[in-house]
Amino acid sequence: MSETGIGEQPITVTSLPSFFHSCLADALHNQQLSVSDSAHWYIAQMLSEFSRSERLFEFRDDHWMLTPLASLYGAAFAAKSENERQLILRRMGDIALFVAGIFSGFFERYRRAVDAEYYISMGSTAYSCVDDARLDPQMFAELADQFAGLVNVLAEISERAYSTQVRRAVSEWAEHAPARPRH
Repeated sequence: MSETGIGEQPITVTSLPSFFHSCLADALHNQQLSVSDSAHWYIAQMLSEFSRSERLFEFRDDHWMLTPLASLYGAAFAAKSENERQLILRRMGDIALFVAGIFSGFFERYRRAVDAEYYISMGSTAYSCVDDARLDPQMFAELADQFAGLVNVLAEISERAYSTQVRRAVSEWAEHAPARPRH
């Protein structure tokens, strides 16, 4: 499948995770951050999953909402099984990384009760508690240790994508805008 990448040149990818893997590779290089191949693919897959809003948001009380991290934290420690606890902690870390990275500009533009540091703290703590052998505890320990740097990596991806989209929209508008009357 051929897609227009974040940069100016079209790129060819075979899947959305592959596209995000490529974007991550560039941003990791630019941020001078190194992660294991399993962590790299895990983040690419997470970005792919969250590209579908119903995978990020939950439908409750007749509307879509993002579950607060504190609610996930409470649910993790109230879980009836260790497996459920591990899955909730993993989701909590994923949401924290995604929101803090992709929406980093939101925290900078608006003063909120919670900030990026809150998401970084909660997310790195959640990942550090994922110790289920079926979920690759070493990779989650790595994600916890590198969390703040990974937020910067995702922020770079988000900023480049936004910048490219804005440039493209302005260019398309300029091409199709009606001519202004001259006075």
